[in-house]
Amino acid sequence: MRRIFIGDLHLQDSRPDITEGFIRFIREECLRCDELYILGDLFEAWIGDDERADLSERVAWELQRLRRPGKFFIRGNRDFLIGKEYCDLAGLTLLPDISEVRLGRSSAVILHGDLLCTADRKYQKYRRTVSNPFLQRCFLALPLSIRKRIAAGMRRKSRSENSVKPLELMEVSDSEVLRIMTARQCSVMIHGHTHRPLIRDYNTEIFQANSLYLPARRYVVGAWDKEFKYVRADGDEVKLITARLDGRYSL
Repeated sequence: MRRIFIGDLHLQDSRPDITEGFIRFIREECLRCDELYILGDLFEAWIGDDERADLSERVAWELQRLRRPGKFFIRGNRDFLIGKEYCDLAGLTLLPDISEVRLGRSSAVILHGDLLCTADRKYQKYRRTVSNPFLQRCFLALPLSIRKRIAAGMRRKSRSENSVKPLELMEVSDSEVLRIMTARQCSVMIHGHTHRPLIRDYNTEIFQANSLYLPARRYVVGAWDKEFKYVRADGDEVKLITARLDGRYSL
């Protein structure tokens, strides 16, 4: 079974090239896979499923018409308000923030990745706050015009804070990575969020549900630009693939 993992597309009207590249990707590359996993930040911003924008509706239509692979979505820190209504429209299965996938002999834990940046305590506190279902319902009950103003202000504040934030606060905690992998009995982790694609091996073996001990390895998908990286898994064979928006691919 072939599975593809992507994330951090940050689709927005100001980058139509990324939207066109994504549509080309799902029409061509995804037709050759069995399952597609989108690991958050599909959109740059999301203020509710009730906002009917040309971009989001076009993306939903393209995903819905992709009949062959199973399509799964994990919310990111930019589009954490995507709900069941939009997922149904796009033919996406909404997964928990931390989920698991079987890959041949091994298992993979998949997530957006912001939960792994535990050194940034201010952000983790903010994440817990905006993840509160009651507060989300209150926000979604506001008129669209007010939600747009609030979201725009929050994005400006985020860009300002991130521009001066120490790099170490935005790094992934290896101890948190191994804690989650051990608790989930998964020797592979796949995530995004950091915009720094890599393959990281750990000097640790993880006990699997099938009574095997396998070395721990972490894959990070890259943000989409003229070039991007995604993970392709064919059973136990997992690769980080470099791709371009024009449809060219290389290992």
